[in-house]
Amino acid sequence: YDTGLGAVEFMGYSFAVGMAMEKHEPEYLDTEMGKNFREFIGFNTERTLTTFCRLLQLYPDVFSSWTLEENWAKLTTGEDGKSFREFAARWFGEEWWNNLLTCKAVAPKLALTAAAAPGANLKTFHYPNHQTAGDAPLWARVNWGSVLTDVSDVVSAGRTWGRNFDMRSTMAHETCHSIVADLEHADCKGSKGFYLVDNTAACVPYFTKFTKDDVCEFIPTGMRWHRYQMYLEEINVGGDALIVLEEWACYTIEAMTALELYDDELLVVQGKIDESTLKNGYGKETATYDTGLGAVEFMGYSFAVGMAMEKHEPEYLDTEMGKNFREFIGFNTERTLTTFCRLLQLYPDVFSSWTLEENWAKLTTGEDGKSFREFAARWFGEEWWNNLLTCKAVAPKLASNGPVPSVDTLRGRY
Repeated sequence: YDTGLGAVEFMGYSFAVGMAMEKHEPEYLDTEMGKNFREFIGFNTERTLTTFCRLLQLYPDVFSSWTLEENWAKLTTGEDGKSFREFAARWFGEEWWNNLLTCKAVAPKLALTAAAAPGANLKTFHYPNHQTAGDAPLWARVNWGSVLTDVSDVVSAGRTWGRNFDMRSTMAHETCHSIVADLEHADCKGSKGFYLVDNTAACVPYFTKFTKDDVCEFIPTGMRWHRYQMYLEEINVGGDALIVLEEWACYTIEAMTALELYDDELLVVQGKIDESTLKNGYGKETATYDTGLGAVEFMGYSFAVGMAMEKHEPEYLDTEMGKNFREFIGFNTERTLTTFCRLLQLYPDVFSSWTLEENWAKLTTGEDGKSFREFAARWFGEEWWNNLLTCKAVAPKLASNGPVPSVDTLRGRY
């Protein structure tokens, strides 16, 4: 339980070093290298608290004790920690410091565990691995990462999965669809299944009074991006609208895979590892500029499904399982935007294009995306939505451009 608290403890002691410097050697900060002291304090404060908050959020039963809670309370609200709080706010600004101290600088506690967060009441169940050591998908896993390995463990041996795609993120996406098919023939029979990674799945009942075709009227022309024609108009005509959410879930897993693995691509470019060790038969590439934007695109289309439901089948949410539709929208909105924001922050040169920037602007500030923004704010609250949309729900880009926290912390893996 004490792991992580050591970093917080020495963060405070390091603040005390700063106070001692202010008293005894204030001219220290006037030198170019002396300024690095202040920069390091800011850099490692953010890294310490985002990591510690994640430990508290993901493993509350482990990182919990009377001593920990007492000491955390002293730092965050107690009189004992007042001088540390004042120092950090004075050096780095109150908003930045308070966001870190209240754990707002990391994505809010996952919908599966947080009582007040959108998606908090998402009903899920354990979905076990279906692969064994002798099954074909388990071969050649060099540099697959945990997300792609996760979905390849879970998919049933008889399914056609994504191993025939060169891009590892696409492999994860297509394997996600195979898992959905498994769920709909077993645990979620009679409803749509969604796989959330980490052996966790959810079911959402089908609509009965409208179809995917009725969703299009709620998608403004400017928000009909390049996947719209194929997925909303040409395939699955007259089918259940939840197919839109299935695509969204799988595009999100694709983005999560890209975020986890993209560092491998940089090592290839730098000549530090051989490209052949990435491919090993399959899975050579990880991402293009469009990776991640697919999840954002289908997030909007899924909002349109919610709007269609409000018009054609509002009583749907009155059922216990119907409520899972709303919970899933909240859960995956957070996962989509925290992942996409991290891609933009960590790899701006890759995840950048005129198309991406234009579409992102439409969603975040443009007239075309207004109905989507209003829907999300109405369903989940303006503060939560605006924090996600402005990328405030993930830690701001590290000022020093130094090492970032581990990929497990960054990728939005829930």
